[in-house]
Amino acid sequence: MTYVTNTLKREAFTKQQLAEHLNSLDEAPEATTRALDDVWVKRAEINPNNVLSSFEPEDDSPYLHATYEVYEVGSDGLADHMNSRHGDEDGGHLDTSTVWDTISKVNQRGDAVGRMT
Repeated sequence: MTYVTNTLKREAFTKQQLAEHLNSLDEAPEATTRALDDVWVKRAEINPNNVLSSFEPEDDSPYLHATYEVYEVGSDGLADHMNSRHGDEDGGHLDTSTVWDTISKVNQRGDAVGRMT
């Protein structure tokens, strides 16, 4: 039987770190550039003041009604529901601040060995 004994490091990333990371990407595999879409093209313009607004979908964006779920995985291998949001519960869309607040904090309880989004 294979299992994980070490927990993930507790971390909380800032908008500054996100902007620095995106600006540091010089070259990336095609899948990364496709996943980042127009953020990849605009990455040189991104700074801590506009990094989250840079991700807001336009009215005609295929991501307008996107959803996401984040689970932290315990040493038992089961996903512990950390946070779940659905973009069109109220007919609107997820704002990037809500998504960032969820994914920027890792292993806040201190017992996660993995993470799924």
